[in-house]
Amino acid sequence: MSLTFVMCLLWVIPIDGFSVESSQLMPLNRYFPQSWGTKDGLPHNSIHALAQTSNGYLWAGTWEGVARFNGQQFTVFTRGAQTGLPDSGIRSLYYNKPRDELLVAGNRGGITSLIAEQWHAQAPLSSMVNHAFRDSNNVLWFALEDTGIAMRTPDGTQKEYIVNSSAYRIIEDGFGVIWFATNQGLFKYINDKFQLAVPDHNILSGPSFTLALDSKKRVLVGTEHGVWQQRNGTFALLHSSLADKSISSILLDHQNSIWVGTINHGLYRLSDLGLEKLDATAGLPNNRVFSLLEDLEKNIWIGTNGGLFRLRRALFTTFSQSQGMSGDFLRTVLQTSDGKLLSGGSAGLDIFSNDAFSSASLTTGEAFSVLSLAAVTEEVTLVGTYTKGVLRYEND
Repeated sequence: MSLTFVMCLLWVIPIDGFSVESSQLMPLNRYFPQSWGTKDGLPHNSIHALAQTSNGYLWAGTWEGVARFNGQQFTVFTRGAQTGLPDSGIRSLYYNKPRDELLVAGNRGGITSLIAEQWHAQAPLSSMVNHAFRDSNNVLWFALEDTGIAMRTPDGTQKEYIVNSSAYRIIEDGFGVIWFATNQGLFKYINDKFQLAVPDHNILSGPSFTLALDSKKRVLVGTEHGVWQQRNGTFALLHSSLADKSISSILLDHQNSIWVGTINHGLYRLSDLGLEKLDATAGLPNNRVFSLLEDLEKNIWIGTNGGLFRLRRALFTTFSQSQGMSGDFLRTVLQTSDGKLLSGGSAGLDIFSNDAFSSASLTTGEAFSVLSLAAVTEEVTLVGTYTKGVLRYEND
C-alpha cells in the first residue's frame, strides 16, 4: 500500500510498513465518506432500514418503497401486485441467511418476503410493522405500532402480546431468548413465557427503541438514556457520555466496535480508540440516524433522515493539518530505517510514528521551510531548506 500526497501533481510514493489492513482500527475521520439521496435515485431520503442479501445487493427501506442498490443505481419496489404490499412505506428489512429470505414490512401491516428473486406476500397485520424478525425456530415475530407484539408459528398460529403498547425492535440472543424493545420497557420471551425483562430497573422499565448483541452475544439496549449492556444478570450503562442521548440504532462490526445511532445527535463509535462522534458538521447527511449496516466488504452504511451514507476504508489515506501535520503544502517525504515517515513542506518537518504526527524544531525556535530530504546513514537525514541551508536530523 502507499500514501498519496498532492502538490500540483499526484505523487504516489510506496512506503513499506504503512499499509492499512482491515484488521487495524481506523479513526472515523480517516474513512472515505459517500452519500446518496433522492437526486441519486433513492425514492425518499428517510432510510428506516438497511439489509444486504447474499448476492451483494444493498436494500434500503423508505417511506416510498424499498430500494435495491447494485453499487451504481437504485431499483425501487413499491406497493402493488409485484410485491403484494398494501403500502409503499417500509419500516423493516430483515435478511434471514439460512433461508436466503429478505423479510420486508411496514405501513398498514404489510408483510412480504423475497426468496430466489420472487416476492411472497403474507397476511397483513393490524397496524404498522416497525420490525419483523424470524427466530431460530422459524417463528415470525412482529413489533407493531400501538398493538404490541404478534407471533406467527410455522403452522400459521398467531398470538398477540402487550397489545396496548408500541414495539420497535426484536432480537434473539445466544441462548435462544427473544428480546423486545417497546415503549413500556424491555421484554423477553423465554420458556414459552412473555415477561418484563428487568421490572425493577429505573431505565429499562421505560421506553426502549432498539436492540443488538455484543461480541459475547449479550444484549445491548438503546433507550432514551443511552445504551445499556447486559452484564452478570443485570444491565449497566455502556458509556456515560451517551447517558443523555436517545438511541435509535446499534451495530456491532467485525472488529467488535459498537456503532450507535441517535435520534438527533448523529453517530457514535465505541472502540479501542475510545468514543468518537460523526455528525452533520463532519459530513453526515442528517443527525437523525435510523439504521446501521456493515456490508460484506466491511463498509459501514448509515440510514439517516437526510439520505444514505457510507463509510469506506479508502485505498489511500489522506493526512493533513486536521491529523496533526504542521501544514498541508508538502514537497518531499522519506521513510527512515526505523519505520518513521518524514514529511517536509512550507511549514517545516513532520515525523509520523505510532499513528501520530510530531514536528521537528530548531533549537533557536525559528521556523523553516523544507525543500528536500536525503538519508545519509540509518541514523542521519539531511534536510534541505529554503532559508536555513542544509540541516541535520538525527533519528531518535
